[in-house]
Formats: sequence, C-alpha cells, structure tokens
Amino acid sequence: SSLADACLALAAQWARGDTAACTAEDVAGWSSLERQLFLEGLQDEVGDVLEGKPPPAPLDEAALKRLAHLYGFGSTGANTSTNCEEAFRYYRLCLARNATFVLPEVIAFLKSNGRMKYIRPLFRQLYARPGTRDSALQTFQAWRTNYHPIAQHMLEADLGLRD
Repeated sequence: SSLADACLALAAQWARGDTAACTAEDVAGWSSLERQLFLEGLQDEVGDVLEGKPPPAPLDEAALKRLAHLYGFGSTGANTSTNCEEAFRYYRLCLARNATFVLPEVIAFLKSNGRMKYIRPLFRQLYARPGTRDSALQTFQAWRTNYHPIAQHMLEADLGLRD
C-alpha cells in the first residue's frame, strides 16, 4: 500500500544517510504499525555490525540519537514513545548497530517488561556480544524472580545458565 511505501521509503532515506531535511513531521500522523514498519525496514536496510566495531555511517550513533530525538523512539526522544513495540524495535536496531549509548534504556526496558516476545530477543542480543554479555547476565540475575517461571527457564537456557 502507499502507507507502507512511505514507511519503507523513509527507512531507505535514513539508511542512505540522506537525512538533513528530516523532521518530526516525517512521521506525524503515522500509526504505531507504520512506525514499527519504518524501524523494521531500516533494520533490513542497514543490517548488523560486527562486535567491537563502531556503527558506521550513515547510521552511526549520532544518527540513531537524532532518529530517537526527531521521531520519539526510546526514552530520549522529544516525543518519547511509551509504545513497547516501537521501543523494542528501536532498541534492537541500536544493539544491532553496536550503539552502546542505548544500553541503560534497554536494561530499564528489560526491568519494566516481562513479555517473552520482548525480553528473550533483547537478552539474546545482549548475550551474543561479549561487550554486553555481562550486562545481560547481571540484569537477568537481579530481575529473574520478576519474570514468569517459564520465562525464567527459557532465559536461563538462552544465557547459558542451564545445562
């Protein structure tokens, strides 16, 4: 549809680094599903960065911070989103790009949400990278009793804590 096309076109624009003219109006009036599609499209466009490497331009840490500020993703944006689906996708994108500035937000998100659809992928993503593995383990150990027993069991396996 034309709505999806607009989301994916904006994602491609950010992936190219062609963002000088971007403003909050780009996503004004978009539904949460459109914002999620934008983030998913952006992740598809730019992919992951290898551990230990800084996120390359055009979607480096500065661009990810600007994205959050302009469009209200994460807890640093001007129009901060409290939508879990949007925050989850934004955090996944940042972690895939080795954008470590978002780690405190991700940890706070893991402490405030217990749904496995959010916490398992984020914990796995943190654990998969040596630079954030300790954060994953420490957060899980500190918060494990706050998660449902099934989630605890699954996360223990994901984090190498269960045989």
